[in-house]
Amino acid sequence: MMIGPSCEELARRSTSDDMENASLMTRLLVRIHMTICTHCIKFASQMKLISEAARRRLGAEPDPVRLTALKKRLLNDLS
Repeated sequence: MMIGPSCEELARRSTSDDMENASLMTRLLVRIHMTICTHCIKFASQMKLISEAARRRLGAEPDPVRLTALKKRLLNDLS
C-alpha cells in the first residue's frame, strides 16, 4: 500500500508549478517520499543536471517555459 504520491506523479508535478499550490500534507508526503525513494532521488539529480547545463548553455537564467517544455519532453521519452 502506497501512502502519498507515486514516483510517476512526482515526476509530473516536478515539471510544473503544481507543487506550489499543493496542500501542506501533500508537500510533506512528497518530501518524505523524496528522501527515501532512490529512483526519485536520481530523477531529481538528473533534472538538476539538465537545469545546470541549460543555464551554462543559454545564460544565467534560461526561459522557464522552454526549460519546462524540455523536462516534459524528457519525461515523455521515458514513458
